[in-house]
Amino acid sequence: MIMRKNTAISFSLVTIFLLFSNILLSSTNFSEAETTVEKTYTPFDSYYSTEGGQNHPSIPSYNAKGTDLIRLIPSAGVYEDDWAARMHLPSAREISNTACEDGNQTIYDERGLSDYNWIWGQFISHDLDFTLTQNGRVDGTPETLNIPIPPMDKWMDPFSVGSLQIPMTRSMYNQSTGDESTPREFQNSITGWLDGSLVYGSSSFDSDWLREGTLGRMKVTNTSIGEFLPKAADGEEAPKVSFVGFSASERFVAGDARANEHAALTAMHVLFLREHNRIASEVYQENPDFSDEQIYQIARKINTAQIQYITYFEYLPSLGVNLPQYSGFDPSVDPRISNEFSALAFRMGHSQINDISIRLGFDYLSEEYRPILLSDGFWDPSSMIQEGGLEPILRGAAMSNQAANDIFAVSSLRNSMFGEPGFGGLDMCAIDIQRGRDHGLPNYNQLREYFGLETASNWSDVSLDPKVINIMSSIYPNLDDADPIMGLYAETHIEGSSLGQTMHSLIEEQFTRLRNGDIFYFENDDELIPHMSSIKDSTLSSIILRNTNINQIQCNSMFAVSHTDEMSCYSSEFSEPYVESFLKVGDEDYQPPYINSMTKKTVLINFKQLDNGSIPIHYWSPYGPTIAVGDCNNDGFEDVWVGSSFDPEGWESDSDSLVSTGQTFLLQNDGTGEFQDITLESGLKFTNSTYLGASWADYDNDGDLDIYLSNSGYHDFETNFSYPNKLFSNDGDCNFTDVTADTGLGNIGHSSTSAWADYDHDGDLDLHSINGGQISENYGVAIIESDLFYKNLLSETGVATFIDYTKEAGEIYSSVFKPLENESISVNGPFSWTPASASNPSANALLWQLYEENDEAYEQGTSISWASLFIDLDDDGYEDLFVATDFGRSVFYKNLGDGTFVLNTFETNLSEFGTAMGLDAGDVDGDGDVDICQTNFGPNYIYKQLENNTYMEASAESGLNIGKSAESVSWDCNIIDIDLDGDLDLWFGSGNINPFASFSPNSIYLNNGDGIFGEAILNGDLINPISKTMGASWSDFDLDGDLDLIVGDSNFGVTYYENDASQRAGAEWIAVDISEPYGGGNISLISVGAKVDFELSNGKTIRQIVKIGSGFSGSKDTTLHLGVPTGESIESITVIWNDGTEAYIFQPETNQYMEIDKSKQYDVKPLGEQNPDEMETLPVVILLILLSLFIHKIVLDLKRK
Repeated sequence: MIMRKNTAISFSLVTIFLLFSNILLSSTNFSEAETTVEKTYTPFDSYYSTEGGQNHPSIPSYNAKGTDLIRLIPSAGVYEDDWAARMHLPSAREISNTACEDGNQTIYDERGLSDYNWIWGQFISHDLDFTLTQNGRVDGTPETLNIPIPPMDKWMDPFSVGSLQIPMTRSMYNQSTGDESTPREFQNSITGWLDGSLVYGSSSFDSDWLREGTLGRMKVTNTSIGEFLPKAADGEEAPKVSFVGFSASERFVAGDARANEHAALTAMHVLFLREHNRIASEVYQENPDFSDEQIYQIARKINTAQIQYITYFEYLPSLGVNLPQYSGFDPSVDPRISNEFSALAFRMGHSQINDISIRLGFDYLSEEYRPILLSDGFWDPSSMIQEGGLEPILRGAAMSNQAANDIFAVSSLRNSMFGEPGFGGLDMCAIDIQRGRDHGLPNYNQLREYFGLETASNWSDVSLDPKVINIMSSIYPNLDDADPIMGLYAETHIEGSSLGQTMHSLIEEQFTRLRNGDIFYFENDDELIPHMSSIKDSTLSSIILRNTNINQIQCNSMFAVSHTDEMSCYSSEFSEPYVESFLKVGDEDYQPPYINSMTKKTVLINFKQLDNGSIPIHYWSPYGPTIAVGDCNNDGFEDVWVGSSFDPEGWESDSDSLVSTGQTFLLQNDGTGEFQDITLESGLKFTNSTYLGASWADYDNDGDLDIYLSNSGYHDFETNFSYPNKLFSNDGDCNFTDVTADTGLGNIGHSSTSAWADYDHDGDLDLHSINGGQISENYGVAIIESDLFYKNLLSETGVATFIDYTKEAGEIYSSVFKPLENESISVNGPFSWTPASASNPSANALLWQLYEENDEAYEQGTSISWASLFIDLDDDGYEDLFVATDFGRSVFYKNLGDGTFVLNTFETNLSEFGTAMGLDAGDVDGDGDVDICQTNFGPNYIYKQLENNTYMEASAESGLNIGKSAESVSWDCNIIDIDLDGDLDLWFGSGNINPFASFSPNSIYLNNGDGIFGEAILNGDLINPISKTMGASWSDFDLDGDLDLIVGDSNFGVTYYENDASQRAGAEWIAVDISEPYGGGNISLISVGAKVDFELSNGKTIRQIVKIGSGFSGSKDTTLHLGVPTGESIESITVIWNDGTEAYIFQPETNQYMEIDKSKQYDVKPLGEQNPDEMETLPVVILLILLSLFIHKIVLDLKRK
């Protein structure tokens, strides 16, 4: 009753209130004038078209996307040089070394221009033109104009290799030009208007993708530092992103593909993205009835007008370029972008950049964040989010004086652009010179003459600086030969300008035409008249203040200041600084641990023997030699097979024909670490050979190791040769017979390696034979070939023959392409790949054409396969299969236990894009499961297994991206205990593959016991910066308990390094061989696929597996080694065979070799030592018993009642 009373009272009060309100409203009258509010924003009827066409009333194609750049002066290119110019002059790198080297003495702009000047120049240049290179964008082979590096170049060739080059792919050109009578003309891939396309995109697809689709907004990524550029998810079709890695954390997308090029440039993109959304929000607040399209176009047009205002009224005047007074649109003016402007004038920013970008804190005083070296700032947008956002960069630019516009360039641009010297670093000065030659640009004097300036006969006519005069005279004694960009840089600046005469004229000419011939230029647009005052108040400083947490800045941002007293523009709201704390790098430099136990013992094969003495040395081009170890005569000592060293593309070979001079070797170990060459008598001597990989395996279960050779062949796209693999049967005494035809294992592809496992548990070893296809490093293209999976019929027929079971086993081709009915492998291509940046080439050298044309490829690999690893990921007893495929994502197949595999790449999260080449598996963090290492071109990966049988790529968290190996071309990886401290360390064997990335030292990462690594300092020979290590194998060759190393270098031969870790005082270790009987117990087989858990007294359990096929293109030792941590012990060893049989050894003796045989009885596992599944089952059983007793008691009690 109380509730009803209250409800009645409430209803009465509401009724009274509504009635009273209605009386008030009905008695109040509003006039029309009182209800109308004057609005700031109204919809626009006209604006720039997205792709630039139809923007000119007379000639609609002007400055449209895809149209040709114009020429002010006819091409100076020569048809015989494919329309390149001045190819008779010295190498552009040689000119750069002489003229552009700044000696680490930066000359600053004499008029005090700030870093905002070069940042803005770079920003708007990306709004006006983008001439694409052919790499990855043409069918067939792209043309190159590589730049020779002079011998003894102190940065790029300190070892005087003499054949190194800076890679440069030629520009795309209009295919209707370039014939004998018509010079090449080059197309602009974006719109040529100053239309904000770098924010909004130059295609309908890009524009639509960048839009949020509601309230006129553009997509953003919400971060702790505010709105950031939107991210593209893995596999998502999105606008192009130049060079940046393909993980979702890095693919920040903008209207221009180059937005991630440098942190300061990214900051500008974020700034104007925020400004668009700020304007859109204002429009919506005033006009909530406007459509998304109306709001978007209003914000776009105003934002673009502000970009134009800053360009014409701040940026150009700061350079001393003051255009003639504007008198309105002139339809007779040609506004198109000129080749000379594109390839010369707006490359001047490369001379104006400093080597360091300072980042300042809230008060402009404290360097709250570490400065960014220019070489570290390329292609790394994620670091901005982690380290303070836009504000530190923008504050630093306000107080930094930019470098002068002169012939000199800072070292980061001249030697380390996009990577360190020898690790992908380029030379921007040399590339600018070479690009001018590529485009057939006129010489310097021809430009002067075009602009009505007197031609120069001596460099003293150009410059007043004696140093510049001497340098330029030594390079170009004849001024009519001078590359135009160097002449422009050399000029003495005219009064009141930071530019020389010709550069000033070129910029003034282009921007005058562009302004006067643009009907949508903001001062000519009547629709913008109501907004003109706010547009002209929108300086760059004001846009910074209203879109960041910066509260104070100089009003003219184009000129640097030295103190905040000179800053007189303030934010309208004095916002608080960010309170988020960001991950920072420690102040102390990283110091790697030393490893003193590796001693160079002997050179087993010198480099001349590798090539039969036919050439002096191969520095970078060859494949091999690879290393495979196996005990071929069962004497207990590991013998060594050495693969061929050969030049697959003929880069460093004198002969025009592709003929290998490489040969194979078999070295027999006598047990003391000494080896005898038994190649000839073994039957395994092959000259003129292209055998790259080998695996030792007992294919016929006769108790000795046979050998399977993988033939990579030559990479000649014009010739259709087959290079079959070979299987050789061992008689037990290292004498081999070719049984390829009898067994059916002659894979005819360009094969790289193989892996073996009894995947179907029928008692014999099956084979995964993989193909690397054909790769042209010179042209950036590849022909891909599918892999083969062979099922062994030994258990079914009693004879070891093989059938191609790739299709029946689940179509495990490592590719979307499948062979036709009459084919053994599929062959497809050529496909181009995207060029890699050295910031993370692992993730961004992508076989883009394959992915663009085949969505399924995102999960199925590229079939450029370099390594194969059988691993029982989910502990179901069946070996799954992980295949390392290059230029994209590797592929993982789950074994279903019924003789088939299923694609499982995404489910396991083994899905990082990379340039995978080597694989190995072992437990690096002591949690009892198996982790995986993967080598790449660039940062290598360590996949750590999680509790749910999935993986996380954890290289950064594990300390792998600190040392030089993060920038190396790594091939081989091993997970082994090198220092015998009871945890598994990492080895990466590295070596350059082309003349563009010349230094790739090997590396060892020592484990701290928890899966955190430090790069060790090694024996000097082992980390020679120009060694080319493709093959390596760790094994206890002298049986002293530690793992020794044999490496194969194409340019230093095959070398044996002895490890003395076991000789350390107090060192303890154990080595185990896992075996099982066959044929009534008379034959002992290696238990491939067995898992071995070493339980230590420190609580760690280290799992290792017995495998054939890991690392890169060679067999590893099947004996498992582990040291004992100081002061600890091995509590137990548990072996789990793939049929579930277990053996348990309690507290084994250390410092011994132990064979654990499946047929023998060992210790009984105590209850507390049961495996996790058993321990999880026991409590459940007890609980069920107690529950049944409790129910029984209840029933009895009810009966009694």
